[in-house]
Amino acid sequence: MVLASFSVIPGEFLPHLLWRYRRPIFFAFLLTFLSGFGQSYFISLFIPSFLERADVSNTTFGTIYALATLVSGFALPWAGRQLDHMDVARYAKIVFLGLIIAAITTAYAANIYLLIIAIFLLRFFGQGLFGHTSDTITARKFAANRGKALSLAGLGYPVSEATLPLLAVFSLKAYGVQSTWLIIAAIIACVVPFIHFFTSARGEVEFEHEGNTHTGVREFTGLKSLTFWVWASASLMPPFLLTALFLYNAVIAELRGWTLEWMATSFVAFAVFRFSFSLIGGALVDRFGAKNLYPWHLIPLSIGIAILALIEQSYAAPVYLGLAGVSIGLGAPIKTALWAELYGVRHLARIRSWLSSLGVIGTAAGPPTLALLIDSKVSLSNSLLILSISLSLVILACGVLKRERR
Repeated sequence: MVLASFSVIPGEFLPHLLWRYRRPIFFAFLLTFLSGFGQSYFISLFIPSFLERADVSNTTFGTIYALATLVSGFALPWAGRQLDHMDVARYAKIVFLGLIIAAITTAYAANIYLLIIAIFLLRFFGQGLFGHTSDTITARKFAANRGKALSLAGLGYPVSEATLPLLAVFSLKAYGVQSTWLIIAAIIACVVPFIHFFTSARGEVEFEHEGNTHTGVREFTGLKSLTFWVWASASLMPPFLLTALFLYNAVIAELRGWTLEWMATSFVAFAVFRFSFSLIGGALVDRFGAKNLYPWHLIPLSIGIAILALIEQSYAAPVYLGLAGVSIGLGAPIKTALWAELYGVRHLARIRSWLSSLGVIGTAAGPPTLALLIDSKVSLSNSLLILSISLSLVILACGVLKRERR
């Protein structure tokens, strides 16, 4: 059913698209897949060994992790926009080299100083620049099939989430922490000789020929634009909200009287719907345009949080997570395609790097916001309703702005 949805979209049918543009699509997929080495779900598997080897407490490590993530976020605008001015192959090689150094540093992080450097490099290159590079390259190389291409590239995220933790656990048991990270460095290094082969492949369009010449494309005026901030707010709300909700899963389960096992099982709904709707979202972008779909793709998330707030029965957990998966899946191709449609691709790396930076800051701000509400004796239901209403107001503001701009 998901693949069939591609056949009704103007542009190329999925198998033709995959075969004709296999090199740029596979490289973009590889970037999102390898970004998993810098994501929280992967790093969390090594926390016990980090604490033991560097002789730090949970509190100290949590502080290191938060600060490293924030510094990474602040550095992204400068580093990300270099892709607008640098040869793609050269930029990609630098990004790969950075993650290789991060993995090697992590392998030998036997004190707090090396641990700080290692966590920063993993977050900066893995979480930040790998995904940024993938989305920017894909959006530049595709036009009529941009949505589908972004969807296919984005599949690297759920594939890495499903495979890397299992492989890491096996490697930890078989080889230990240090060897595991050296193996990771070697795996990443194996891709470097092929970077030019992948990046030199032509896409549907080439950056030099597309520029900002499309009808309806605005000149990007930077962060002074109110329009940019209103549209960006809808991109920043999901990481702000879901980081808080996911981090406090145990608290939510306890207050609702659910088991942690049930909450963990409910995440299957999130994974399934995210995977499916990321493909559907790309097809919808190619048919209707990202500007017409944005920000309505966030409505399921708003409804899901409201359901979590109002329904105390256990079935609320998979329903809320499934609806969250719908919004995150749809949003993956819609958000990047939106900025390309609004401003063209000439400044796309600059725009995405700012959004990535703001997104990182949002993930840091989300948990303390929810914690403040709970600690202030606001009930869980009311706290969740506040979050749902806040998202609804952002959706409404974007909808009003879009109507006025027509």
